[in-house]
Amino acid sequence: MRVYKREERGVELLKQLLVFAPEHAKDDVSLQIVDERRHAFLFETRLKDLDIDCEGMKKNLRSLYDLAQTYVNEKDWVNCIAIQAVIEELAMASFGHAYQKLDGATQEVLRGIIADETRHLAFCFDEMKRFDGTAHEKIASVHERVISIMRDVGNYSGYTLEEKKEAVMIMKKAY
Repeated sequence: MRVYKREERGVELLKQLLVFAPEHAKDDVSLQIVDERRHAFLFETRLKDLDIDCEGMKKNLRSLYDLAQTYVNEKDWVNCIAIQAVIEELAMASFGHAYQKLDGATQEVLRGIIADETRHLAFCFDEMKRFDGTAHEKIASVHERVISIMRDVGNYSGYTLEEKKEAVMIMKKAY
């Protein structure tokens, strides 16, 4: 799945999230939809040849988007925010991993995307603080499921040792 396709899938998830988002969060979610659409456009046009992440991360993100869709279907705001935080962290780590290898013009475009992702991540953390009494258990559960998904993808997908090492480096940057 190309990077712009993942951004488009993120837009679709955010649009569904907007339907049951708390009133105080609707403007932020709407702004994120605009950001992700712009990211998809940039990845499809100016950055279309950029393969930001390794094969292992692509399969992990596909699985994480499937998990996010489950939480959206359940209309579970806290789990949605927790999985969004994980996806944002992995995206930023993937971008950071590739950043030094890129030319100056590509780095400049990517800096803008990273700034947006940083703002999205801050929103997630602020939302999780609002639900401090119930969020910790849910967030821990989401992280356990994410780690399980990533291990399963890594162990059973026939990755080369080099692909697994690259995925581990990206995950270390995220966590």
